[in-house]
Formats: sequence, structure tokens, C-alpha cells
Amino acid sequence: MDEAIQYFADTVQVQFDALDKKMPKDSLKKFLTAGWNYNKNVKIKVSDYESVESTDKTQEWVTMWYRQYTENKNGVKDSIEIVNDAQFKNGKMVRLDEYTRKLH
Repeated sequence: MDEAIQYFADTVQVQFDALDKKMPKDSLKKFLTAGWNYNKNVKIKVSDYESVESTDKTQEWVTMWYRQYTENKNGVKDSIEIVNDAQFKNGKMVRLDEYTRKLH
């Protein structure tokens, strides 16, 4: 997490299911760490990604599609399809939108 968080801006707009707020980087790190620590194992299989820059060069976005497999500390396994839209400014992530679909 320490390595990943260095690529975030000082403040990040985060939009997940039931969450839409602007968070300082240190709060975002705690939030993401708590989610990861809930699980014993997390595996990610990336399907695709695409980087797009607006024609006027004012916006840069990266979209990533992947499947996340988890096993929590009680041994319960789950998987979800995830799409992340990340906006970058000056090489730092300033916005992260996440869309999920639970697999059956």
C-alpha cells in the first residue's frame, strides 16, 4: 500500500458503492488498507485497460476491467467483476470511480 499510495494526489475524489467523497491521501490509505486487511487472500485477474487523453489535453483517464477473487479470514470465498475509472492530473490520481458486479 505504501508504494501504491505515492501515485495518488494529496486529495482524491472517491466514488464507490455507497461512498462519494473527497478524501485526503492518508485517509484514503487507511480506507483501502482496512478493505485489504479484511481478506486473507486477494487475487486479481486483469481483463483489459485503456488510457485516454481528451483532445484538448486537459483530462487523462485510465479505465481498468478486472475480476477480483477474495477469501476472507473466515475462509469464505467470493468474486466480483470490477471496473475502475481513474483520472490523473500531473501524474497523480485525483479521482477514482469503482463499479462492481457480484458474481453468482
